[in-house]
Amino acid sequence: MNLSEKIKIKIEGKDWKFSEIANVKATTEILANEIMADMTALERLEILQEVTITEEWVGTSFNTMFTAITLQEIEGEVAQIISLMLSSATINFGGNKNDISEGSMGGKPHKERTADEKKDSEE
Repeated sequence: MNLSEKIKIKIEGKDWKFSEIANVKATTEILANEIMADMTALERLEILQEVTITEEWVGTSFNTMFTAITLQEIEGEVAQIISLMLSSATINFGGNKNDISEGSMGGKPHKERTADEKKDSEE
């Protein structure tokens, strides 16, 4: 299974809150870390086959560089896939029936009392 497939499975396997998707940077970082944790060292190396190492990494340990660059590559792929998936997504604001209880604000009236019932003081 390639990286794109792993990312799509991870994204589609969760019910997302709008606040999570709205914060794309944080969501991308979280997903990238989760995906990288599930990968073998060989899978991580395959991601880096075409990456050019720049001078900024001189003097850095291999492990630090390897982890940082791998995470950066995965984050880029996650962000790209989220962007593509969001471009065709729809949002249904009326789908959550737990927002307002049925007994309040326009729900079904209580059976024991009617809406036009007079108070004791009005009789």
